[in-house]
Amino acid sequence: MARAQRVGVEAGGVQAVERAIEVLSALAEASVCPTLQQLSERLGVAPSTIHRMLTTLERTGMVERDPAGGYAPGPKIADLYQARSRDPDLRSRALPLMQQLREVTGETVSLHARRNTVHVCVESIESPHELCIRLEVGAAASLCRGSTGRAILAHLPPNESRRIVSEECAPDGVDVEGWVGERLYELQMVRAVGYAMATNDPSPGVAGVSVPLFGRGADLVGALTISGPAVRFRRRELLAAAERLHAAAIEMLRSMEMSFWLPRSEVEVAAINAPPSVKEIG
Repeated sequence: MARAQRVGVEAGGVQAVERAIEVLSALAEASVCPTLQQLSERLGVAPSTIHRMLTTLERTGMVERDPAGGYAPGPKIADLYQARSRDPDLRSRALPLMQQLREVTGETVSLHARRNTVHVCVESIESPHELCIRLEVGAAASLCRGSTGRAILAHLPPNESRRIVSEECAPDGVDVEGWVGERLYELQMVRAVGYAMATNDPSPGVAGVSVPLFGRGADLVGALTISGPAVRFRRRELLAAAERLHAAAIEMLRSMEMSFWLPRSEVEVAAINAPPSVKEIG
């Protein structure tokens, strides 16, 4: 009897998962956001059952509701798709190039993956110098700070970068609209040259330079960064490192057979094909 009950519970769980997938598929295929009643009629499932599933899916971010009461795929769906676009060999393929960069520059080289509004260090090769920057694998930091965050923010879709800058980065007590406008202009400059530089940010005495990395489908997956003490890693060294990062990022993407970012203007074409500008973006 106990085994029969367990089998019944498992079957019910599978059926619930299948129905949830049917709901998500119906939302993805709909030309307008359907209501609970419309979903019930389309799928032939009782409204009470649809309501329970939608409540759970909405709570987990898989579904969101519009002001008119309709339902649509939620932000978690985009997160899952982005995870799919990441190459599982990103770290292993980046390591040889990171080691070369460390040998040439003598500074710490790190690989960062974007996770919503933060970036996470997934690999770090430490400088051989006693005085160096140490980054812990697994450490997360806001996209609002440092060269890594800015390199990622600058290459996100404009609406998304504006939302993050407005909601996550703007400090209290400032004219938000003016402050956001200035930051977005800075990000446009970063995008134009293809890299971001920072000194004394995110911490005093730290200097860094970063380039964005793109995955299949031209999705932004993270950034490659070289960082060192500001007393040693100065403007000249940062600019030289930016050129090496630019070349390494292109070589890495080609070796991974990724679809490189498709630029939208002749200016961006030139920025990609040419070495980084000597103009410092900090």
